[in-house]
Amino acid sequence: MKPIIILFLSGILFLSCSNSKEKNQENTKKEDNKAIVYTNPTEYNNAIVKLQSLIFESVDKLDMAINNYEPAEMDNAVMEAKINIEAAIQELKKIGPFKENSEYLNAAKLFFETHKELVNNEYSSLVELYKLPEEEFGEEENAIVDSLDNSISTKQDSSFRKFWKIQVQFGKQYLLAE
Repeated sequence: MKPIIILFLSGILFLSCSNSKEKNQENTKKEDNKAIVYTNPTEYNNAIVKLQSLIFESVDKLDMAINNYEPAEMDNAVMEAKINIEAAIQELKKIGPFKENSEYLNAAKLFFETHKELVNNEYSSLVELYKLPEEEFGEEENAIVDSLDNSISTKQDSSFRKFWKIQVQFGKQYLLAE
């Protein structure tokens, strides 16, 4: 899971840099009845990356709590991740497509929803297993933990790669990095 975080951080640096032409656009953001409409690609990207960062930070805290094997810490981290991911999803719903192209927005929605499912299912199951008393944690539970870890890694990697591909395309299309 850590290589994904490294890729994410490098992506933020790549996509948060903007071309000076884009910095000078006047009308950058306006709200209509349904969505926030961005006309500046840098601000649009930054709005999505900010929400993406919230999800990564929450999942990273959850991973750290699981690694510490403290039941209360794990429960708190699961609850915090659920709250933060839902908040990011709700905030993302307020953002409209960029110049009538919703590909980046749809990729973000899929990425966010994947993490919501992971926290609600795999991560929650993992936490419940790790909270078992040591004498109740046997080979069967260990096999389930391995399966959950593999599922988490596979789903995170797949959703991140798809999302990253669209982010990079958006960045290249609107010259967000040189």
